[in-house]
Amino acid sequence: RIYVDLPELLFGPENGGDAAGTKGGTAGDDGAGGGAGSDGTRGQAEPAGSVATATGPQPPSFGTVLGLLLLPLILISFNTVLTTLRANGTLAEEGTLVDAFILLGNTPVALLITLLVAIVVLGTRDRTMAETTDLLDKSLAPICSIILITGAGGMFGGVLRTSGIGGALTSSLSDIGVPLLLQAFLLATALRVAQGSATVSITTAAGLIATQAGDLSSVAVALLVTAIAAGATVLSHVNDSGFWLVSRFFGMDEKTTLKTWTVMETTLGLSAFALAAVLWPVLA
Repeated sequence: RIYVDLPELLFGPENGGDAAGTKGGTAGDDGAGGGAGSDGTRGQAEPAGSVATATGPQPPSFGTVLGLLLLPLILISFNTVLTTLRANGTLAEEGTLVDAFILLGNTPVALLITLLVAIVVLGTRDRTMAETTDLLDKSLAPICSIILITGAGGMFGGVLRTSGIGGALTSSLSDIGVPLLLQAFLLATALRVAQGSATVSITTAAGLIATQAGDLSSVAVALLVTAIAAGATVLSHVNDSGFWLVSRFFGMDEKTTLKTWTVMETTLGLSAFALAAVLWPVLA
């Protein structure tokens, strides 16, 4: 039989509160009734109703955390909704206020605004500005290499698209008789391994395969999309930002992350491709 404390599992260990007060009260009771202490004086009981104060910064409220999580989503939604309305003709092409909201909704701007708000709301809680600055400096150091690696991967993906290597690879695979479904998977996998971004892999592979998918049925196109997504999922490694997020959040080194995250992603991608390959001759 295994006991799992659901409140602690969902919300974390208790900070201060009754536990701290009970501990303080118990210590006071022990001092009052246990005789002399190490300095020869008897302990004094805590006054009734007193609660020991917790040390260190107090955790933020649920509403504060939820608001910070929703802030970038709301800002980005401004960009998406207003751009769509402008494209449909609902909004005029010119408009200073609309342009301002669209600017605020750009992903880098929205994330920067959220960061600044988080610094003001969370970073300065029970801290001096010098301590907040030191915290920000320490937080920046571990992600610099991640930004460099993933940025280089994105640039490499742009080079692959511009140079025409993807198109040449597609033609070569077609010439040797590789099935279209397998072509989609292999192209997405090659792009994924080369530059790391699943999004770039999907969009680039889809553009290369689209020229050969004009006469396919809707079911066949759906299976091609599945194969491309499967190829863009496998073999996540050091040039993938998701690899580093998992590594840092769970405190794992690169070797352990390769054995866990990479294996899981590869298994997921291969399973999806296997399902598409089984359905291809039946439904396509």
